[in-house]
Amino acid sequence: MRVCDRESARGMTGDRAMESDGTGTIVFAGDSITEAERDNSPGSLGRGYVRMVANELPGMRVVNVGVGGRRARNVRQHWDAEILDQTPVLASVLIGVNDTRHRYTQHETTSAPSYRSDLDAIVRMSLSRNVEIVIMEHFILPLSDEIARWRAEDLEEKIEVARAVAREHNVLFVPLDDALRREATVEGTESVAPDGIHPTERGHRLIAERWLEVVLPRLKKELSMNQKNR
Repeated sequence: MRVCDRESARGMTGDRAMESDGTGTIVFAGDSITEAERDNSPGSLGRGYVRMVANELPGMRVVNVGVGGRRARNVRQHWDAEILDQTPVLASVLIGVNDTRHRYTQHETTSAPSYRSDLDAIVRMSLSRNVEIVIMEHFILPLSDEIARWRAEDLEEKIEVARAVAREHNVLFVPLDDALRREATVEGTESVAPDGIHPTERGHRLIAERWLEVVLPRLKKELSMNQKNR
C-alpha cells in the first residue's frame, strides 16, 4: 500500500493529532524513530511514519508518544499513563534499537531476557485492558563491520525475542528489518537510513506501508465489530 509523501501529508494534516469521528484512538510508542522530530505541542505527530499512517486513517485519532533515547524498560514504565489511560482501540510499539546501541555507546547492557520481560509486560498490560497491541520489529542497517557486530552479538537475538513474544500472545507483528535492509541494498543506505537507525522520508514511508499492510485489515475488522456492538 502506497502512502502520501511528506508534502502531501503536511498539506492534509499538518503536525497535529488527527481528530476522531468516534471510531477510536491509536497510540504509537517508541524511541526517536517513532518520535521523528515530534515537538512538545499537544497532538504533534512528528515528521515520520506515524504521520504517514495517520493520513491513511482519517477517521481515527492518532497519537504519537515516541521519545528519543527510550529503551523497552522506559516504555514499560510509562505504558499505563501515556498509552492505556488514553483508552485506545490499538497501541503500536517500536522499541529495541537503544537496548542494543546503548550496550556499545553508553556501556548500558539490556539482556535478552530483560528485553523479553519488558515487551511481554507491555503486551500483557494492553491485553488486560482489551487494547489491541502491535509489535513493530526494530532494526539497524549494517553500515560497517562494527555495526554488523552489534547485530550479530545483540540485535538479532532481540529481534527473535520480539517475534517470539508476538507469537506467544498471538498479536500483530510488523516485520521491518529485512524489508529495510533489502531497500538499502537496492537504493543505498543513504536513501533509507544514513546512520543505519534513523530513517529518511523513504525509510519512514516504507515503515508506514508495512504497518498498514499488516494492521489495516485487523483494524477495519475490529472497528466494524465495535460499531455493531454499539
